[in-house]
Amino acid sequence: MNVKLPFTENETIYSYSGAINVGSSLEDIRIDINNESMVITASLPEPGILSHEIDNESFEYYDKKTGVFSRYNMGDF
Repeated sequence: MNVKLPFTENETIYSYSGAINVGSSLEDIRIDINNESMVITASLPEPGILSHEIDNESFEYYDKKTGVFSRYNMGDF
């Protein structure tokens, strides 16, 4: 059931900085050795997110629109 109630929608615009480390685990690397052609082939898996950090000091608040019946404040974030 998708019902929209008037005066209950919220909208907030904010930004923050952070760092994401992306890579592959060394355990998932496949190495194939072909002795006849003397070729070594390394196959890497798809990279994934290994860690992430958010700089809480970089948080910037730009705009807030709240509905009449659904109030919140920036402390909620």
